[in-house]
Amino acid sequence: MIFAVIIVQNWHVKQINFITAFLNELLSETVYMIQSIDYKKESNLICKLNQDLYDLKQSSRIWYKTLTDFLQELDFMSSKWDAGLWFHKTKQIYITLYIDNLKLVESDKSILDFISQQISAWFDIQNLEHIHHYLKMKMKQNHEIKTICLFQEIYIKNLLKQHKMKNCHTVSTSMQEELQIMNITVKNDKFVNKYQSVVDNLQFLVIYIWLNILFAVRFLIYWNHILIKQCWKIVKYTMRYLKDILNYDVLFDEFQKFHLIEYSNSDWEMNLQDRKSMIESLIKIADESVFWCFTK
Repeated sequence: MIFAVIIVQNWHVKQINFITAFLNELLSETVYMIQSIDYKKESNLICKLNQDLYDLKQSSRIWYKTLTDFLQELDFMSSKWDAGLWFHKTKQIYITLYIDNLKLVESDKSILDFISQQISAWFDIQNLEHIHHYLKMKMKQNHEIKTICLFQEIYIKNLLKQHKMKNCHTVSTSMQEELQIMNITVKNDKFVNKYQSVVDNLQFLVIYIWLNILFAVRFLIYWNHILIKQCWKIVKYTMRYLKDILNYDVLFDEFQKFHLIEYSNSDWEMNLQDRKSMIESLIKIADESVFWCFTK
């Protein structure tokens, strides 16, 4: 939704990456580790950590607390609905957080520069100025025609390459027609893990851009823990469809204005597998989807 607001209000976006984010805070609890291979002196000694390291279970929590404590000192507060969205108490300044990536949003570019300088005084950052990517999505903002485009072409190409489908034939639909489910389960743990990993990747695509594969992904999720042979065929079929729409993008356009539209649908006992009802909702702002959900 923040992208729709940016375009309609014609605001500026500044992107900041934190360098070695997890190394910015001292540990508040006692943690020991074995000596590293390069540092090893005596075999019976261990090391006490004074500062956070990557791969510690506490790392993400410590980094989030360090950063948010700093933002609170700058008079920012967290949204009640999204812990990754912060806003200033008195000014129209918004911040989105994702691990070591931060986006500043405001109408006045000089204010963004000032906030950026305050952050750089405390943290080692890479100031990327204009926004280029967000949550593995490539982004392009055009202030002249007031648009933002979101792409996931690289993510899909890597997914196809990972599963040796780079040169596969494309299809025009996301779901195979006249599919017949045969209750022949797969008990190979390695294959099940591979299947679940691919479904996670497809879920990621659905959450941010590709709602047109929602029906197929929802079907695959249903069989996530009771895997049947046909499921892998559906996975490959869906990825063939992704290759067909590889260059598609999501466009937030200022000319659509800040119109909010909601759609809802109910399918009573239409799920052929368990005969449960489905309730679905979709919200659009500036003619693009900003929220969706379905409940069984």
